[in-house]
Amino acid sequence: MYCVRCGTLNADSASFCSQCGASLTGAAADSTAATDVAPGAQAVYAGFWLRVAACLVDGVVLTAAYFVLVFALAFGLLAPGPEPKLAESMIVVLGVWLLSVAIPWLYVALMESSAKQATLGKMACGIKVTDLTGNRISFGRATGRHFAEWITGFTFLIGYVMAAFTQRRQTLHDLIAATVVVPRQASPSAVAGSAPAMRLPGWAIAVIIIAGTLVPIGILAAIAIPAFQDYTIRTEVTEGLKLAAQYKEAVLEHRERTGDWPSDVEATGYAEWAKSVVSESMFVSQVEISNGTITITYGKKSDSRIVRKKLALRPYVLEFGDVGWQCGNAEPPADGTPSSLGGITSGTISSPGRTTVPDRFLPAKCRSGYVTGSEEPMADQPGSV
Repeated sequence: MYCVRCGTLNADSASFCSQCGASLTGAAADSTAATDVAPGAQAVYAGFWLRVAACLVDGVVLTAAYFVLVFALAFGLLAPGPEPKLAESMIVVLGVWLLSVAIPWLYVALMESSAKQATLGKMACGIKVTDLTGNRISFGRATGRHFAEWITGFTFLIGYVMAAFTQRRQTLHDLIAATVVVPRQASPSAVAGSAPAMRLPGWAIAVIIIAGTLVPIGILAAIAIPAFQDYTIRTEVTEGLKLAAQYKEAVLEHRERTGDWPSDVEATGYAEWAKSVVSESMFVSQVEISNGTITITYGKKSDSRIVRKKLALRPYVLEFGDVGWQCGNAEPPADGTPSSLGGITSGTISSPGRTTVPDRFLPAKCRSGYVTGSEEPMADQPGSV
């Protein structure tokens, strides 16, 4: 007979359950009546890991379908043209959001309510979805089950892990939709008369719960930690740019006074001041000036990935005489010249500079491919970057 507490099959002559020790006599003796299970019936529910495998397959299928449709939508509406397409861009954004909801819903609901009663992932793993009596579910119930999975997702995966230890191996959304997942060959009568799934040992449940908790945390950490480290390094780089703003003022003052770029820090007359400014910095080990170009060298308490790396700021004279700055690996302003006179190549040429700080640690306007211009703050405001 089956134990009504844990579902373990025991000998008919047993008085106590061999698994949990519960009494098999008296009110609990009639296990067939208590669980509506036929004598000799076996559990037919799909196991936890089989369902995990099916979920992974479905994830690959849905991701591929999503990217194909999004690419087709974006390519169809945002073909290259002379004018920006604001309306089309808004349609693409809305379309991407709608596809992210509609594709998984229609995929799951249509396939689980079909004659196959399974998504491609479940088919590959030989399982299907039924109601509690083993019959095919309707499109409406399949829809409800799919959106109930959103609730399961809000439980930090505990709602999924429930499939490892509930009597019918049901997840939270299975319980909400009154569905079960069973082997493909299971008949309605076998599902309806199935014995409760065998209770897992405590250690197995603990392993599944820990895995279900640590895996997503590990994934999030793998994404968040490098992003946070990059953000920290960009903060250190930004401090150098803020410090360089004071050097820009010294360069511009020298140009206004002499009509040319300063050859070095000493030429500006601020050499002692410059040393004191660098000494107070936590991340900048040196700031140099060469024919107007400012080069920041990182060190001291900087992250090891930018220690001894350099970031150059090169001055350009724009069409109407204003000075703009080319930061790092960005393209120079189209209407600028590195000479001391705007539009005329004469006077000292500002040094090309050399930037070795990796692009990903630089502000957007200092990265390769960024084109400066007189309409940008970097180019038409001398004190900006």
